[in-house]
Amino acid sequence: MPEPPGEEPARQEEGAAEETPPVSGPIPQVRKETRLRGVAIPIVMVVLLGVAVFMALQIFFRIDTIEVEGNGSFTAEQIVQASGLSVGQNVFEVNEARIKENIENYSWLLYVVRVEVGEHSVTIQVHERTPVAYTHCRAIWYTLDSQGMALKKYALSDELSDLILVDGLLLDHCDEGQRILSNNSERLDIYVQLML
Repeated sequence: MPEPPGEEPARQEEGAAEETPPVSGPIPQVRKETRLRGVAIPIVMVVLLGVAVFMALQIFFRIDTIEVEGNGSFTAEQIVQASGLSVGQNVFEVNEARIKENIENYSWLLYVVRVEVGEHSVTIQVHERTPVAYTHCRAIWYTLDSQGMALKKYALSDELSDLILVDGLLLDHCDEGQRILSNNSERLDIYVQLML
């Protein structure tokens, strides 16, 4: 007996539903690959962005000029070399404390007033210590700068007649390139205030 035309499609649908393989086949593999792509693509994008930023910093923020101000007996080249800076270096690598330390270790006759970092330049302002006074410590005469640094020793005070004689500091210790040490720190502080 032939089946009515309306029932046949229903059976085919039932048969089609029965013949479909279970969902647990290779479909989870596709889902894992999709998840890996979903994680890998953002990671690759972040890495590429990081490399691009790094390259931009290397190219666009380079030191083109290094200027030195306040030098007298030392050349600008000597001070730049002592600072550890170089043209082409990244401005974000500039460490002001290290520059100051490097220059002051190069010569105790120099001290750094300021380091100014611009977009493509660095300016180093130094001050060369100059004698403004002299004093004696254990029968040796020393010239002093305005901050109490012993600059040079002399056997006779006659050579220093154009400087101010500072007496009464009660010095414990004096060495060239070192700040003088006094038994009375108040007197030393007064000296520094007067000389500035």
